[in-house]
Amino acid sequence: MLQSHIIGHDTILNFLDTSLKTDRLSHTYIFNGQRGLGKMTIAKYFATKLICKNQNIFVYPPVQRSANDCQLCESIMVGVNLDTMILTKAEDKKNISINEIRELSLSLVTKPVLGQYKVAIIDDADSLSLEASNAFLKTLEEPYPYIIIILLTSKLRFLPSTVISRAQVINFYPVSIDKIYGFLIKNNFSPDDALNIASLSLGSPSKIMPYIGDPSKFDQYKDNSFKMLGILTASLSDRFQISDSLLGFKGLGFNEALSNTQLFLDTLLLILRDVILLQNHNHQAVSHRFMLEQLERVAKVFPMFKVGILIRKIEQAKRDLYSNVLPSLVVENILISF
Repeated sequence: MLQSHIIGHDTILNFLDTSLKTDRLSHTYIFNGQRGLGKMTIAKYFATKLICKNQNIFVYPPVQRSANDCQLCESIMVGVNLDTMILTKAEDKKNISINEIRELSLSLVTKPVLGQYKVAIIDDADSLSLEASNAFLKTLEEPYPYIIIILLTSKLRFLPSTVISRAQVINFYPVSIDKIYGFLIKNNFSPDDALNIASLSLGSPSKIMPYIGDPSKFDQYKDNSFKMLGILTASLSDRFQISDSLLGFKGLGFNEALSNTQLFLDTLLLILRDVILLQNHNHQAVSHRFMLEQLERVAKVFPMFKVGILIRKIEQAKRDLYSNVLPSLVVENILISF
């Protein structure tokens, strides 16, 4: 079934809908906002409405249809459509290169095959190299009437002003917990689980998607969270034991170890955020509601200055991972820092 998991962003959808119906489209859009808000999903969904001849306006909420009803829309959503090009930064690269932009620009020159428009979506557009930005500027300055370009970024300030000035900037904001809660209820989660997962999302729809596909993953997340909370009050040797049970670096390839470590650091940061909130008597904003009692106990005994030190260490650890420091070494440095 073709299903777009679009949660919230009604104002943005209405704006794009109106632009499409009134034929007041911009040649270039910038979707700006933190990661995980659904920028790519909405970009692809917009592309289906630009290209698909079966529907020339938005249907919202997205209608579930059989792939046999509209294979064109399906091909766009999964990224294998002739008139939709998606450019993402390679995992082992720091920038999108000028050669990649040149190849994309050449693909855009040819007229669309299946519809009225060709759509180019560039993820992490702020990672365009200086040379790539300058080369792409020529495409933005003299766009073909059938080209729609959508740049996705979480760091608008890093895009050249010459690019921003030629685009329609659309800002994405965190989705309300109520909307995410409602989406989870519609997907057959219990009220308790729906509230717990919605609270963990912090307004980011992408964070709940793993649980939509496999609800048992939430039980696993809860188990791991209890263990990670225990790290804060454990002895040094126990910290290593707990982290080893969670990460198990032995036998893992670098990419898998990197991914596991990033998740470990993100979860630990979220737990520390909860500890700070409780130390400041803000119970309502706690994300790990399912272990509130345990968090309260830790908040009473774990000094606030240590929380600050640990948060700074974790932020440095993330930068170290970006610089290709071994994940196991990064975790060790965290565990011995408090």
